[in-house]
Amino acid sequence: MKRLLLTLGAAGMLAAACTSIPVSTMWKLARFDRAALLAVDPAQLRAAALVDQRATMKDVTMKITLAPKDGKPVDYQILLTEPVSRDARLPSAPAGRRWDIFALTAEGQRDFMRMRESALGLPPGSSLTLGLSAREGTVPPDLAQRFPLRLDLLLDAKEGWFTVLKDSELDLTQYARKG
Repeated sequence: MKRLLLTLGAAGMLAAACTSIPVSTMWKLARFDRAALLAVDPAQLRAAALVDQRATMKDVTMKITLAPKDGKPVDYQILLTEPVSRDARLPSAPAGRRWDIFALTAEGQRDFMRMRESALGLPPGSSLTLGLSAREGTVPPDLAQRFPLRLDLLLDAKEGWFTVLKDSELDLTQYARKG
């Protein structure tokens, strides 16, 4: 079966962040192929961010970039809902932090299906990059340079959550300047 390379980022900040990607996640992503992409039910897809309880996130989007092996990348902006209810399969949040769990909106589910259809037509050696971002929100000034983040994804309700970023710290100041 042809493999589709999948890389994950959080708000496009991985390159400049102090991050920890679990080996189990690397293994899962290395095995992610076209069949795995077809198996993702957009109604069940979730993203969970473990953040400082003082921070807020609104208008959260998932950006998926399809990059054909020898072609021009195409971006898909997929809207996520406001936080959905707690999922008992996630570990308890430590003191001072909380889980924000996001699902795809109805429009986001349709956009995901369009993206998936395009991704299935990509030639071998192409890639799919996933990023999450919040268009609005607040971050306490003391956290701007070392924003604590853990990011988990739920692609298959039966397989459960898997950690994409674990115990990471992002420097948000460089992105605020670009805005």
